Amino acid sequence: MDCELALRGEVPPGALEELSRELYDAGAATRVAPQWVGPPPPGRRAGDFVEQATLAMSTAGSLVAIVDVVRRWLIEGRARRAAQHPAPSSVEIRIGDSVLVITEPSTDAELRALDEFLRRHDGREPDA
Repeated sequence: MDCELALRGEVPPGALEELSRELYDAGAATRVAPQWVGPPPPGRRAGDFVEQATLAMSTAGSLVAIVDVVRRWLIEGRARRAAQHPAPSSVEIRIGDSVLVITEPSTDAELRALDEFLRRHDGREPDA
C-alpha cells in the first residue's frame, strides 16, 4: 500500500530523515522518499525550518505499524518542544482521498477517527 505522510508545524532540518529511519527500523516501510518541502515561515531563511515536509512511502505490511511509529515520534517531538527545540506538531497520513491527522496527545474524537481510518485501510481492528 502506498501512502503519503505530511509533517506539520516547525519541521527542522533532518526531521524527514529521522522519521524515515524510524519507519524503516520498525519494519513499517519498504520505501520512503521525500516529496517536497513547503516554504519557510516569513522572516526565516530556507535553511532554517519549513512549514510542511512530505514523505511518499510504501508500507511493509500493517498500517497500524506506521501509525505506531508516527505517534511515538510525535511524543518524542513533544518532549523536544518542551525543551524549546522545534519539532513537528502533527503528521497527516494520506491514502488516496482519505486523510488522517495525528497529533499527540490525541483527543477521544481523534482516536475514534484513527480507529475508523485503520478499519477502512488496514482491514482489521487497530491494536491500540
